[in-house]
Amino acid sequence: ALACALDHPEVAGVVAVNPLTRDRGPDALAMIDDLLEDGFAVAPGGGADIADPDAHDPSYEDTPLAALRSLLVDGVGPLQHRYGELTMPLRLFTSRQDHVVEPADSDYLAEQWGGDVVHTWLERSYHVATLDYDRDEVVAGVLAFVRAVAGPGDQGGSR
Repeated sequence: ALACALDHPEVAGVVAVNPLTRDRGPDALAMIDDLLEDGFAVAPGGGADIADPDAHDPSYEDTPLAALRSLLVDGVGPLQHRYGELTMPLRLFTSRQDHVVEPADSDYLAEQWGGDVVHTWLERSYHVATLDYDRDEVVAGVLAFVRAVAGPGDQGGSR
């Protein structure tokens, strides 16, 4: 979503839920590279990061290392110093307890953003907040945000 917004400044607004916004530094990349060189294609996943025991996390059981490396190097790395270029409104949701992405990534995004930011902290959900205890709060917030940025009468158009 962040890359799309940078490529398409006509985007009316951006919603982010527990976003990864910064690379993890040379030590993390060296560890991933070492594992790949040693023939490991995946690392064991940490399990579902959802507080609600009745919710189902459809994510991968393991983490594909080449994809993770690409996400950090090709995805987040080139973007992390460009968030100030984004001037459209941002609706940001962050779980206080996230075992996948540090909540500080949301703080970084909010601090760097070049436009208005509405930031909601989620108190009861973990990383997969859209399926967790705070899912109704996220859905209501996203719908209100879309209505606000799309404006009355906008039926999709180019926004």
